[in-house]
Amino acid sequence: MVTGLADKRMNRRPLGIRSGIDVSEVGVGLWAVSASEWGPADDEDSLEAIEAALELGVNFFDTADVYGDGHSEELLGQAMETRRESFVMATKIGWIDFDRQADRSQYDSVDKLVAGVKQSLRRLSADHIDVIQCHIDHPEPNSSIFIEGFRKLKEAGTVKAWGV
Repeated sequence: MVTGLADKRMNRRPLGIRSGIDVSEVGVGLWAVSASEWGPADDEDSLEAIEAALELGVNFFDTADVYGDGHSEELLGQAMETRRESFVMATKIGWIDFDRQADRSQYDSVDKLVAGVKQSLRRLSADHIDVIQCHIDHPEPNSSIFIEGFRKLKEAGTVKAWGV
């Protein structure tokens, strides 16, 4: 626990121009908590780090479905369990895994994309995602699937905002 700093609030700013979401100027990326490419990680240490960030006024946390094969999303869901309103949660979707040699996404239909986001929601133990992002950094021939899928999810209230 961080002591003596909880009364200091981190500055917030709008996320984009149309999202209506305010985020802390500093966010926490949760790639390394998944104990994958970065080597071993301890779940309790990761949860303590999330707690310390919250106490310092951080509200923006970023993860992805492929970080530790979903483990990062599960940890964030655990941290949010009784205080979802304290978090602005962003996650990404798009890769099958980190085998980027394939240079493609498994999400070749809107239905598959929506199903993938629902799996993220399950791991996050959440009823909505604040920001869903396309996690592809190569020319994707079917980017319209992501745009259509994200619009559909936003209309349904499953996601508040989306981006790349």
